[in-house]
Amino acid sequence: MQGGPFNIHKPNQKVYLTTGIYGIRVLGCRYVKVNDFSMSLRRGNTNTIIKPKKTLWRTGSYEFKKIAIKIMVLDVEHSGNYTIEFENPKSLRVIRSHFILRWLFKKKFPYESLEIYIG
Repeated sequence: MQGGPFNIHKPNQKVYLTTGIYGIRVLGCRYVKVNDFSMSLRRGNTNTIIKPKKTLWRTGSYEFKKIAIKIMVLDVEHSGNYTIEFENPKSLRVIRSHFILRWLFKKKFPYESLEIYIG
């Protein structure tokens, strides 16, 4: 099962996840600095909260015809509906290109449209 894409600025988004290990990826960029950004998943109406772990190696892939960088790993022990809660979404820094000169002269990344993917 997979979920997304989810906008990091919209509260109380829902996703159904089965038991397993998931990667959390930022869509549309080539470099990510996580800073104080974090997220958690709350299972249904219970107080069960899952917090993902940050990855040391930022691996890339293609999801939804966009480059995606893995920033966290999530271990789901119980299948069910989860509510996604984002903390400090504005501290997440992204760069679309690996080339420094290219991103210095480009306009800023539209953070309002920044999305993640769980899969």
